[in-house]
Amino acid sequence: MDELELKRSAEEAFEQPNKKSCIDENHEDLTENGFSDADVVEVDPPQKPIPETIIIDDTALDEDDDMPDPDELPTTEEMSFWKAVEENPNDFASWTYLLQVVEKNGKLKQTRKAFDSFLKLYPYCYGYWKKYADQMKRLVSNEEAYEVFNKAVAVIPLSADLWAYFIHFIAEWKNGEETSIRQSSRRYYIEGYVPSFGGLPNVHI
Repeated sequence: MDELELKRSAEEAFEQPNKKSCIDENHEDLTENGFSDADVVEVDPPQKPIPETIIIDDTALDEDDDMPDPDELPTTEEMSFWKAVEENPNDFASWTYLLQVVEKNGKLKQTRKAFDSFLKLYPYCYGYWKKYADQMKRLVSNEEAYEVFNKAVAVIPLSADLWAYFIHFIAEWKNGEETSIRQSSRRYYIEGYVPSFGGLPNVHI
């Protein structure tokens, strides 16, 4: 076979591809991806992972909710005096004993409850207003004590002793700052001293 015939044979082979081009050496049919049917294995679709279940133990929360604040609980001694004043609100001695006990124990909520209840019945006992203010200063802040004094002078503005306690408290709180003392003194003069004499004289403070 000369060179021309070889060239012609090669062109014919290129124009008519071998029908067994998709069959491997072992004559196994191949898929489009080049794998035989024997190589294809059915695989189950992947399972979606089940999210982890988080169990919230709310028993601790329930226990905290059911457990009252110790500051809210009166002592046995306080309860005995509360019982006495509830049975007889006019029992002044039992009230004074109750106030002494809450002062000694220093529980904020019990102190507020006792003094508020007592002063609602006996608002003109200015000495107990001062005691109440002293407790608020000790247990909370000067601002709280100031609010108590404000309520006190609103209830009994003509009490010179109460105003004296109030002005002294402000002087200590403000470290002797003259403006604060002057303002509180002027307030006493206008709200407390002058009304007791039925008018405001022409006096500058």
